[in-house]
Amino acid sequence: MTTYTRGNLIRFMLTLFTIVWAVQIYGTVGNHPRLALLYVPLLILSTFRFTVLVILFVISIIGIDITAPHVPVAQLGLAAQTALILYWAARGQMLRTPAVAGRMAALHQWSLRTTRPILIGISAVLASLTAFRGAPWLECLLWSLCCAVTAWAIPVSWQFRLRNVIATATLTAFSTLIAFAAVELGARIILPPAQGPSDMYMPDPEYIFTLRPNSSGEFHVRDNEGEGFSVEAVISSQGVLDRVLGPKADDEFRIVMLGDSYTMGHGLTPEQNIPHTVELLLNAANPPKRVTVINCGVGGYAPWQERGFLKARGFSFEPDLVILQVFPANDVAGTLTRVSKYLEVPDVQWESRVNEFRMQNEIPVAVQRWLRAHCRVYGALSDALRTPNLARDLVNDLRVLSPAHYPQPVKRADRNPYREASLIEWYPELEEAYRLLEQDIQGIRDDCRARGVALLAYCHPFPLATIEDGWEEFDEKTKGVLFEPHKDVRVTQEIFARVNIPFVNVTDALESQPGQSALYFRYDGHFTPKGADVVAQALADYLQHYLFSTERGFPTRDS
Repeated sequence: MTTYTRGNLIRFMLTLFTIVWAVQIYGTVGNHPRLALLYVPLLILSTFRFTVLVILFVISIIGIDITAPHVPVAQLGLAAQTALILYWAARGQMLRTPAVAGRMAALHQWSLRTTRPILIGISAVLASLTAFRGAPWLECLLWSLCCAVTAWAIPVSWQFRLRNVIATATLTAFSTLIAFAAVELGARIILPPAQGPSDMYMPDPEYIFTLRPNSSGEFHVRDNEGEGFSVEAVISSQGVLDRVLGPKADDEFRIVMLGDSYTMGHGLTPEQNIPHTVELLLNAANPPKRVTVINCGVGGYAPWQERGFLKARGFSFEPDLVILQVFPANDVAGTLTRVSKYLEVPDVQWESRVNEFRMQNEIPVAVQRWLRAHCRVYGALSDALRTPNLARDLVNDLRVLSPAHYPQPVKRADRNPYREASLIEWYPELEEAYRLLEQDIQGIRDDCRARGVALLAYCHPFPLATIEDGWEEFDEKTKGVLFEPHKDVRVTQEIFARVNIPFVNVTDALESQPGQSALYFRYDGHFTPKGADVVAQALADYLQHYLFSTERGFPTRDS
């Protein structure tokens, strides 16, 4: 037993000074300096002994680091420290308390009672960190043992200690659960609905994802006044966003419309989308046969995926005509997905979602998708920390799981990803993307020809390129104009011409409209009902002229 004398106070201050150097040395030898701060609670409990320990520890680290820099001195010193603490605790010499009553003695007793639960908590946290690859497991384990032994050495009756541990653990778990439930309830009231994975989609081994038959979901959209609304989307038993169709009748002319979310009708009701409107317009013209237009659009698809969807589901409807919609601002980049490559300026958020869908059956991704869909607090936390893959990365870091590699697309230039396809000067990835796009479009043509099905195509521009004067961007390196307005549309139409696919120029129809901003949802660029009407009218006018107003009918492979 010792009393708190001036000498003890000097040793206390000397130890504090030495701790600072211990932290610096930890950083010098490549370890984790934050762990060295755990000397502080240990110092509070035992002034004299830890003075000697820390001084000897730091001197040994400096000496070994100079003479043998490749020796893991920090781990060796920490192991020696752990052994000393275990030895002192076993002999009952771990703690020193004042022999006389007084204010300092009371303060010391209070520090013992207060530090004990803190040390238990720190020990538990450090022990749990050993489960993650990113944590230094040896340092965490040894420090956890030091904290646990020190807490155990604090004199408390065993009966009180056991009851206290059980009661504290139960109360903490229950309080944490209630607090989290309250926060989650508040988040569901205040925050907007979580944009989790939709049940409309399911994995596809070849085309990444496809529509799930007999499912439903919602399109979450904001109108041009900024008000949010949702539109229900119901996928039929035949796996398309349309009604269930029976066998084709003799007096029926069927059209399958193939494309991405613009064809599917993102943000539109079934009565507002392009396929339904084309059907209404054609039948209103009293055609020789009743026209049925089938919506085979799939949000996020590129032509290589649309080709697979046509073969898997579209041809089963026995179409007489297929209409292919191409959105080059998306589809050029989407085409590279087939070969696991990216443009210099990809849409990072979308490409990350595609990668996530590819790996959704892996445990880290499955946990993250579940949390994103069901936990509003997790969504808010990941947004606040700007770490959209927080849960995935934490689970992937667990030592019990084999580590998975999640490639992250990176923007290599400061440009708008939706105008990348309209660059004046192409680079190798962009050239490859257009080459693959032509191959995919030609493949759709060949599949239709092999079945005697006619094919019509159209493409449309990036919406904001139509309604804003945003092409005036310059290349800082060449001091020249960076983009050619609607180059992506021009090149795509040249592809149609080269592979002998008739096409409709809907860009002219869109640009001829007054008040073009009303044609698109401002916040995501999809067609509004008015924009869908303009495209549908352009297609219907073309079809009425070439399909129903000529004796030859629509051109086929034999025409």
